[in-house]
Amino acid sequence: MVAAMGIGWGVWQYYTDITPAGITDEGGIALENTMVAGSVTIESGEATADSMIVKAFFGNSTMAGEGEECTSVFAVLRRVPKSTAVARSALGELLKGVSAEEEAAGYLTSINYGVAIQDLTLENGVLRADFSAALDESVGGSCRVAAIRKQIEATAKQFPTVTDVVVSVDGRTEDILQP
Repeated sequence: MVAAMGIGWGVWQYYTDITPAGITDEGGIALENTMVAGSVTIESGEATADSMIVKAFFGNSTMAGEGEECTSVFAVLRRVPKSTAVARSALGELLKGVSAEEEAAGYLTSINYGVAIQDLTLENGVLRADFSAALDESVGGSCRVAAIRKQIEATAKQFPTVTDVVVSVDGRTEDILQP
């Protein structure tokens, strides 16, 4: 069950075991006007002919349950130019971080400022996302590392063609994001 939906820089909160509702045949997301306590909804709407809605997943200090701060992420809707590179668009929005309004609503990112996508490939359901070195800079602590991975994985797995995510930094997968 979807807890709340919004548009653009609004918020769409849903839980990890829930499939988002309202996917249209054209690949856009049709949104309903819904408000639930503890979430922020800006206004209702839907994707347009030249735009689409993607989700970026962030932590939220007010919505995460006790002991779930490191692994709970919540979707924020972003309107982006229509593209066939939907995963790149969604991850790009994730890397932008939270807006001032989202931050005021308790949203936060564990991803460093200045991280860039260097390469993104999808093969047999596996999305390989290679990021710049900024992703791995000064990321001590198992909680922060888990939160970074969860944000990236949840943002990528919103698309049914993505079943697994391999994160790399400058092509390396083995020695990155270590607590």
